[in-house]
Amino acid sequence: MIERLALSAMGTRFEMALSGGSSAARSSAELRAAGEAAWTEVTELHAMWSAFDPGSLLTRVNRLAAGRAVPVDGETFSILVLAKDLWEATEGAFDPTLGAQMRARGFRPDSLTDSGGGDDPSPGMAAVELDRDAGTVRFLDRRVELDLGALAKGYALDRVEKSLRESEVPCALIHGGNSGVVAIGTPPDSPGWPIALDRDGILPRAFLRDCSFSVSAGSGRVVDGEDGPQGHVLDPAGGDVGIDRFSAVVTDSAAVADAWATALLVLDRVPEAARDFSIICGRTEGAVPAEVTLRQDPRGVFST
Repeated sequence: MIERLALSAMGTRFEMALSGGSSAARSSAELRAAGEAAWTEVTELHAMWSAFDPGSLLTRVNRLAAGRAVPVDGETFSILVLAKDLWEATEGAFDPTLGAQMRARGFRPDSLTDSGGGDDPSPGMAAVELDRDAGTVRFLDRRVELDLGALAKGYALDRVEKSLRESEVPCALIHGGNSGVVAIGTPPDSPGWPIALDRDGILPRAFLRDCSFSVSAGSGRVVDGEDGPQGHVLDPAGGDVGIDRFSAVVTDSAAVADAWATALLVLDRVPEAARDFSIICGRTEGAVPAEVTLRQDPRGVFST
């Protein structure tokens, strides 16, 4: 028995498959109730962190924080602390202060903030002051504009996982826009939830159990630029990330996997901070993988 639920939020479609596993104690109604309760976590975060909503807390922070410290709730403060930690761990390759550049390239609305960043380089999270005692955020540079798109979906998946575990759901697979996945338990008679990374079977398959997976690709969203197609993943140091690049990361947190999958599109190596992750990187020719490298797989989740 598998219950399936879906939700549209954060500019994408979230889906989950829930199973009672080998236990007969969880009825269909109980699984569905647990799933619906978990979806409320996503809708709450969408209302706070949407880069497309003029009424969201994130939009308010972007409008005001260059002029004064702005109070935020504990959940928002937590994700900003995580964002700064990940910015440091990825050596700046993951940079959530690139909102102005995203707008300049047509990936975000251009009427929600007065940020003066335009297409200028971002100063990074070093220019975001987080006061834990006061619970406030302040920008130390007017070019800063926060965009949590490369982190918020993963964070929401982590919240969904926590909710389902608290509801004692023994077996589940949840994804956000097919790019981020969380696995709880495993289907009966299987080493893990099987995840195909491509349609043609060229890439290894991932078998996930009690872990999180994220894949990022330069071709995920593309606009026409002056020099040809430009992808939605930006290099904080300047220049473009090739739309032919992709990366996939497996670790314990969907938010962490989300950020690192983005960062590895920018980096040409795997930093020491990612030594415990399972990682695949590569390039494509059109829609077909042309170069695939299994960088490391300490978790043993990939199989040919």
